Amino acid sequence: MCFDLLSDEIENNIFKYSIDTNKGDSEEREVILGENDPIWVELRHKHIAEASLLLNDKMNYFKSANRLAKHKAAGKGGEKDDIDTSDLKQMVESLPQYREQLKRLSLHVHIATRLNTLAKQMGLHEIGKLEQDLVYGNATSKEVIKLLGARTHMKEEDKVRLLMTYVTTHPEKLDNNRRMQWMKLAKLTAEDMHTINNLEYLGVAVSKRGGAKSALSFASKKKKRSIRKEHGAVEGEEQWQLSRFQPIVYDIFEDLMKGELSQDEYPYVSPPSAGAVVKKNTQINVELSVRKKKSTQAKKTEENVGGKPIVLFIVGGMTRSELRVAHKMSAQFSSNLIIGSTSIDSPNAFLQQVMGISNLEAL
Repeated sequence: MCFDLLSDEIENNIFKYSIDTNKGDSEEREVILGENDPIWVELRHKHIAEASLLLNDKMNYFKSANRLAKHKAAGKGGEKDDIDTSDLKQMVESLPQYREQLKRLSLHVHIATRLNTLAKQMGLHEIGKLEQDLVYGNATSKEVIKLLGARTHMKEEDKVRLLMTYVTTHPEKLDNNRRMQWMKLAKLTAEDMHTINNLEYLGVAVSKRGGAKSALSFASKKKKRSIRKEHGAVEGEEQWQLSRFQPIVYDIFEDLMKGELSQDEYPYVSPPSAGAVVKKNTQINVELSVRKKKSTQAKKTEENVGGKPIVLFIVGGMTRSELRVAHKMSAQFSSNLIIGSTSIDSPNAFLQQVMGISNLEAL
């Protein structure tokens, strides 16, 4: 979510932001969001609501545990304790550490506040809920029309993405007349509708079909996944409403670990060795110890990795939500799941790439 919503403020993992100083000035800062930031490592894959709660707990603990912070709070109206020379010396010695801790906490509180504000302004809760309902077959064009009418200031790219979700889960719905209706209702440009129609190049049956077969009929050989089967939320996120949807890599990893990945959909590049066991129902078997025990420390997780690593590589780009699935499932199943791709794309980058497709050679 951080990289998706703050893409204009993050470049090469460097987050640029400004803060108001005690002097009333604005100070520009840059910070690397990486492995050397323990708070970032802890929070980066968590749901934004959970991350916000954890940050609040961390800030409250910091204020209660740090003597200098307690003294500052006392000076602002709290109960002021007497400070002797020894206390003062310890407080001065802890100043660098205090400042560093406060700086890190303030940074992530700033990021979380920014994300929550943007999500509210953009109406992402309502949009995300409708997208989930479309995917799971609980919504139709009626709900899409209602939301577009209620949120007249919805960003153009959000409207395009919402209609992409609709045409993907409701194939063969658009003809020239319907395109013009959606274009007028959503106040989209011809370029936006062209982007939606380009999903045809990715195997989505956007347009109504006549008697003739589509030039892209190869897509029909694949199993249709327009209406997804619903999973329970990833462990620890059951209370969050927008945790129903999981990317398709969740299904792939789950089927792999259960030895149920279809060999018809995912055939071997090279046949398995003679020692490997393949089930008779043409499903790929993976010898892997799956233990549904969530480890709480990175070191413990490494020690509990069972079987060989599972590597999933996506040609054409992946999203950070798919990275998140691999991270969460690795911890949940105590397994070594590795995911990679030719690129990591934000939602807006994906829209730009789809818009630029002009033929199959562009894929």
